[in-house]
Amino acid sequence: MKTKARKRTKKAQREWQQKQKTALNRMALAKFVDLQGSFVKGVSLDGTALQDVIQNMDSVMDIFTQLINDASFGESLLCKIVAILSFGTLGASNGGKLCKASMFEKKLRKDPSWKKDDIIANNALAFSFVLRFCTVLMNDIGVHLANK
Repeated sequence: MKTKARKRTKKAQREWQQKQKTALNRMALAKFVDLQGSFVKGVSLDGTALQDVIQNMDSVMDIFTQLINDASFGESLLCKIVAILSFGTLGASNGGKLCKASMFEKKLRKDPSWKKDDIIANNALAFSFVLRFCTVLMNDIGVHLANK
């Protein structure tokens, strides 16, 4: 009798842990989508909007670090996140459209007062997140390789 009760308790604990992990994964992905939306829209470099995005970046990185260290994300999802981050960085502050050097030249010819600094700063902001994310991935890979 006791062993059956223990097995049910352990099974219930595993199910509860899986539910918590799933909820955290969903929350992380929802915050990730919001952050990518901020990158695509662009952030004003003056005011509190920039600080809000930086805090959002820190929050998402903390959650991703925990999930990656706990092996909560599969390799396929991690690859997709890296791809999304890469393209999001290239389109940061430009409505998600690729920022090419020729675009800068055309816009400056049309409007000499156009603020290219905002797009460059937003690209740098998005790229800094990519680098932080990749650093977490590389550290995790290093840990797994060291344990083999």
